[in-house]
Amino acid sequence: MSPTSLFRYRHGLLLLALLASTALPPGAACGQPVLDTGDLPDNAQWYVHANVQGLRQSDLLAPFYEESLGEAFDDIEEEIGLDLSQELTGVTAFGASIPSDSAAVVLHGLTETSQLAVLDLITEHGELLEMDYAGVSYYQIGKHFGDGNRIDVDDTMLFSFGPEQTLVTSDLTLLQQFIDAGSRLAGTQAPAGDALLVLKASQALVQGGLNPGGVSGAGPFDSSLLENIDQLGGVVSESAAGISLYAKVFAKDDATATYVHNILQGLVSLKALDAGSDPAFNTLVSLLSITSDGPEVTLDLTIPPELAADLVDEL
Repeated sequence: MSPTSLFRYRHGLLLLALLASTALPPGAACGQPVLDTGDLPDNAQWYVHANVQGLRQSDLLAPFYEESLGEAFDDIEEEIGLDLSQELTGVTAFGASIPSDSAAVVLHGLTETSQLAVLDLITEHGELLEMDYAGVSYYQIGKHFGDGNRIDVDDTMLFSFGPEQTLVTSDLTLLQQFIDAGSRLAGTQAPAGDALLVLKASQALVQGGLNPGGVSGAGPFDSSLLENIDQLGGVVSESAAGISLYAKVFAKDDATATYVHNILQGLVSLKALDAGSDPAFNTLVSLLSITSDGPEVTLDLTIPPELAADLVDEL
């Protein structure tokens, strides 16, 4: 196996979380329960949680799922030989910075059969180190692989299997907290006062959040405006009323919140002018509500089933 193939293999599981966070709309009826604040370490500055099983079974978003995560599962099966398309129920990714050298991924629903297959694959093609913490085994993928090949990487890939969740990270402390909590993401640390904003819905499909100040100075977050925003979060959910997007922004003061509100309204107006007489977009604009109350800005949109189906078909 070539070094290039080994590198891609080593990051096969992380590919799934990456695609989940970039291909899905921003923000569980089935699979992993709705993510809560206490399910994230208190040093996390961003997260995305995808209810994969809910998306797979969604009446409205199933076609979108097939075009995004479905293709990701195909890539993973081709790369590492595991078919997770009907097995994985959820993916949670989070980190303390962007870009994050210590980002973590939790795969929900990985069966014992697939866990053993992962170990067999690594043992067959590379170096697998088994270690122990509190009587529980965890694993490290070594940097030396078969045929004398070596992949030079700065991070260390650690993973631990639980009955329902699999953690992949380079942070040993986080892995130990995961094991201490019963090999579950829930309860890794108590939330602090500046914990991430986690918005919930009874049929949440995607949740996401960011503390811009915590990652300021990194790429697109090097912004004086974002430095004055404490928290933002969103959730995409499905119900009989259709697909709902609900998001909140908490600014440091009322003036910044008013500024954010005006920017969002301006962007919508500009897009409406660009769309011209597009009936679908004009309907979306009429359904969109952007309000502000003190330092808080709220965005609320519910897309009726018929319109949601049409929009998904156009994606």
